[in-house]
Amino acid sequence: MAALLDGDAALAALDADAAFAALARLLRRPDFLDGVFESGRCASEPGAAAAFDVAAVLDLLDASASVAGCEAGAPEGGPPRRGVDYELGRWAPPAWERYAGAVAAGGAAAAARAALAGGYSVTIRHAELRSRRLAAACFAVQDFLGLPAQANVYVTPPGASAARPHVDRHCVFAVQLAGAKRWCLREADGYVPPPARERATARADAAYGGERAVDLAAGGALYVPRGAPHCCENAGDALSVHVSFGVDVHAPLTWEGALQAALRGAGAAAGAHAALRGLALGDAPFLRHACLHRRAGAADRLRREAARALGVVEALDGAAVEARATDAGLAYLGLAPRAPGAARADALAGLRAVVDAPAADRAAALRDVADMARDVRDRARALAAALLPD
Repeated sequence: MAALLDGDAALAALDADAAFAALARLLRRPDFLDGVFESGRCASEPGAAAAFDVAAVLDLLDASASVAGCEAGAPEGGPPRRGVDYELGRWAPPAWERYAGAVAAGGAAAAARAALAGGYSVTIRHAELRSRRLAAACFAVQDFLGLPAQANVYVTPPGASAARPHVDRHCVFAVQLAGAKRWCLREADGYVPPPARERATARADAAYGGERAVDLAAGGALYVPRGAPHCCENAGDALSVHVSFGVDVHAPLTWEGALQAALRGAGAAAGAHAALRGLALGDAPFLRHACLHRRAGAADRLRREAARALGVVEALDGAAVEARATDAGLAYLGLAPRAPGAARADALAGLRAVVDAPAADRAAALRDVADMARDVRDRARALAAALLPD
């Protein structure tokens, strides 16, 4: 297995908190990065219960401000807003039901406690911007994988579910903090491209044929790949609290993104970039797999992915590549409009240049990906530092 550079150092914050020890063990499994991550399969790791104050979790709603607008780096402030910072509701088949109670003078935490007493669940979004403890764990996952992450906390009464069966466009790392939860999952045998958008109900794709249930007790950790249908409910007789670290795999942080950087470094024509974008969305879905740029051997992997993409282009005629090419994203890459009709020739020339380039050139492309991931990380940490009290 190719090691992650400084992997143990990245997980130090998880090692230091007993509540997240199982998550650290899951991420360190010898087969996780090569055999489980984005493979279509889930994985779980049992753990031991650690001290976690459920009441303090709800108090986060009154102790923190709204983080609306945080994605743009400028939170609007003010008290937490329902539907933005938190939600109160439950899955009551065949529909999701929103808690009808109002947020009274007692604040959001009081409303959350009233909702729980009525059998509704509480969802606290962007919990990494409300708790230093959760921020440390969230940023450890982010540093380990080199991919953006955020934390949502779910508090659920016995026998209830916070959400309807669904799929996510992000990978989920769930840690059970208190109580117990049963997850019903559908798995695939091999990598399945993530959905173009999140869907309200579980997909019936033939690729997700395997179904299983995973029971998480306090301290346990679970990985659910993006696109895998799932649902969960409180399987115990006390409140369940779990945190989900959602790991986003945006296009610039996939193998397509790394190849776009390599094509740019090789001076490839705009048609090569347009063709690669279109192929990633269709004939070459492997390009949408996360690029773990921090792994030893990543430059060699980039060459292999370029060769695979080259093989796809070679198997298509000019009209087919032209039909798949898309101008979406060219402006983002700082490229001028492409010459029509040249997508296949441009892609062949550009991908061959990447395959034949020195390893140092491919390493430079990976540094572009790493710089982008680092920028996202630094902005998230600066925001947390500004929002969290000393």
